[in-house]
Amino acid sequence: MKRDVMSVRLWLPRVEVLGVVVDAPERLVVRVRSTVRRPCWPDCGTPSGKAHDRRDREIRDLEVSGRPVVLVFEQRRMVCEVCGGRRFMEDHPAFEGRVTARLARRLVKDARAMTVSSAARRHGVGWKLVNALVVAYAGLVGDRRRRQRCRVLLVDETSIRKRHRYVTVLVNGDTGEVLAMVPHRSQAALSGFLAAQGHRWCRAVKVVVSDGSAAYKAAIDAQLGHARHVLDRFHVIRWFQAGLTAVRRDVQRRPEGSKPAFDRDVFRARFLLMRRPDKLDAADQARLDGLFAAHPRLNPARDALGELHGLYLADDHKGAMAALDRFADIYATGQIPEFSDTVDAFLAWHAQILDWHRTGRPPATAASKAPFSGVCRRVSAMSLTGTWRAVVDAFSGACRWSPRCCWRRELDSASFGLRSPVEMRWRWPVRVQRVVMPVTGAESWTVVDDGWALVEPVERYLAHLAGIERSPNTVRAYAHGLRLWFEFLGARRLVWDSVGIEDVSRFVAWLRAPADNVIVFDDTAAVRSAATVNRHLAALFGFYDFHARSGGVGVGVAAELVAWRRGSRGSYKPFLRGIAGDGPVRLRPVGLRVPRRLPAVLGVEEIAVILAACTRLRDRFLFALLAETGMRVGQALGLRHEDFVSRRREVRIVARADNANGARAKCSSPATVPVSAPLVRLYSDYMHTEYGELDSDYVFVNLWSAPVGRPLRYDTVAKLVRRLRARTGIEFTPHTLRHSRATELIRAGVAIEVVSKLLTHRSVTTTSAAYVHLDVEDLRAELVRAGAWDGVSC
Repeated sequence: MKRDVMSVRLWLPRVEVLGVVVDAPERLVVRVRSTVRRPCWPDCGTPSGKAHDRRDREIRDLEVSGRPVVLVFEQRRMVCEVCGGRRFMEDHPAFEGRVTARLARRLVKDARAMTVSSAARRHGVGWKLVNALVVAYAGLVGDRRRRQRCRVLLVDETSIRKRHRYVTVLVNGDTGEVLAMVPHRSQAALSGFLAAQGHRWCRAVKVVVSDGSAAYKAAIDAQLGHARHVLDRFHVIRWFQAGLTAVRRDVQRRPEGSKPAFDRDVFRARFLLMRRPDKLDAADQARLDGLFAAHPRLNPARDALGELHGLYLADDHKGAMAALDRFADIYATGQIPEFSDTVDAFLAWHAQILDWHRTGRPPATAASKAPFSGVCRRVSAMSLTGTWRAVVDAFSGACRWSPRCCWRRELDSASFGLRSPVEMRWRWPVRVQRVVMPVTGAESWTVVDDGWALVEPVERYLAHLAGIERSPNTVRAYAHGLRLWFEFLGARRLVWDSVGIEDVSRFVAWLRAPADNVIVFDDTAAVRSAATVNRHLAALFGFYDFHARSGGVGVGVAAELVAWRRGSRGSYKPFLRGIAGDGPVRLRPVGLRVPRRLPAVLGVEEIAVILAACTRLRDRFLFALLAETGMRVGQALGLRHEDFVSRRREVRIVARADNANGARAKCSSPATVPVSAPLVRLYSDYMHTEYGELDSDYVFVNLWSAPVGRPLRYDTVAKLVRRLRARTGIEFTPHTLRHSRATELIRAGVAIEVVSKLLTHRSVTTTSAAYVHLDVEDLRAELVRAGAWDGVSC
């Protein structure tokens, strides 16, 4: 391999490729060296240009075209003249230990989605290396977050795994970012963290939210006495529910020796009893009324819990005090002594509980969306399967790696979630979502972001396609293409209405590349074929053309995505050129050349083997119909009994948009196709033997699996094809039978117009371009028929 080509493929800054040592399918070894002329001594910072010797050092890099890459780095041992001739090994910003900086970034990124061991095995490195990278990454991100001022501080405890020691988790309530995870859940742990943050940072904290831990309360009073201490609502509600739980357990318990030992109706209603009054519907309220009539003790306990819920449902502090007075009246009756522990906890923490309404948070139901509502829920989201997975996920998305050095990072506001309004219009990543209309049941597709909000420009275009009655399959394919486009834009922080032709070209390269650091030189290494890329580009061009025509947004982009050429090339002039004119033709400036591939066909013997392998008359009739008429599988699945006219030996193909199985005929107008007498007899046998008296309009339906009578779907036919493949050893698809029929007719001398009519093509050109292909045997037969070899002697 040439040296300049390898330099392009590696693309390491300030690194020179000396040559390729091993270029095998399973491994790639490249010898490199640094282009830095005078590296600096780490202690004194003096540059040195005198090298004592060189040593080879193996460094792992990202895979190239699926092959592991090892760089043999010729590392120089330099001599520092200022420090008395002391020697040191040169360092390079592109390398970090035994791996490159970009591989280190990928290892940390993979460790966020999988365990450290899995990430190490995936890239062929040691577990300790990945663990050290993760720890260093989390530490740097945590330091950056802790330097920012915090107005609302959330404090809670968690355990990453069962039987593991507890840690104290501190979260910035305004941003939702984890600030630190301190070992242990004691007063010393929290006090030590707050003391290390400094006086200025602590003075900026205005609200502290914690659970009912006395150790945390002591630390907060000592270090953050000026701040308003509020108890987390989640923990308080659990205290309130403990009283009702005690009453319910006492009520459901039956006398000793009874079977069952408890009342099942009361036990099954345990979650319903805990629900807030404003969250009950009519059926739930009726169920509770019946339960209260059977067990009267539950009624005052339920009312008491409802009044305690009223502490947070109240609009202000005055309303909370009124709810507390109503609870006191119920407790004073003496019917619910089980609430004594709840009363004791409230008396000890009443100031922190009632301060909820003094923090300036939204009242009533909107309070549940406050950043400090349910601290343990936010913390429990970090409880993953591995300790370091939790550490990485806690500090995820906060640091942008600098290409200059692995550990010298560029930290800015955008890296910590403070994006600009343009970038925050949708949250990445985006996804394709299936949509079913509630009245008509019609199927369509749309694109939503990570918060399930519609991506408005894409939704407008897809709604336009659905409005002009494009196929749902077309809408789905265009939705996936636009999802990839917006994913590409989001990764590069680009805005959709201010891109250019260069961005589209980069998008094509991004679609073809198996990874961001791989340049595709061979089509076999591309993850998407040229035809697939062109399909995504068709969605992209149609998207911008629609917005340019409808509202003017993206007019400049749409103009760049259209090229024009004159109508004819060369000296050839088409017929009626003077009438039709010779105006410019609209073209797409970006596209890949798709190599022409001949369709796979089956012989007559192979089709006979497939039909003989069918054990059901329904399956044999389906594949015989496809093989004889050349129908599409969607046309066959959409057939009704009225479409099969036995006495005339013909089948009518009608495009219907209301097929229950979603079958699409893919033809604009009805067509009639003749069939043979044996196929009509096979249809009659299928009707009398297997179909019987089943009441259904569709020809092909479920007969042996539920729901019986439902029309066959595409996935059912796909499963049937897979079974026939395994049974016969013949690789085919339902569309292969269509190709085989068309090729057979053309080779038999049937006119191309007749074949086009049978295949329901709109144009003869489509049939000619797809099926008029001559292989070696066709050429040989024509030469023999013409007598071209008669009299030829060698």
